[in-house]
Amino acid sequence: MYQERKRLHEKQLWLTLLKTIENGLHRWPTML
Repeated sequence: MYQERKRLHEKQLWLTLLKTIENGLHRWPTML
């Protein structure tokens, strides 16, 4: 049970991280 929750939490973290990176990539051209 705990392992499942931990894995789900990690997946959530990765999803938010990927979203942040995607947003950052979309902003990069304007910053350069």
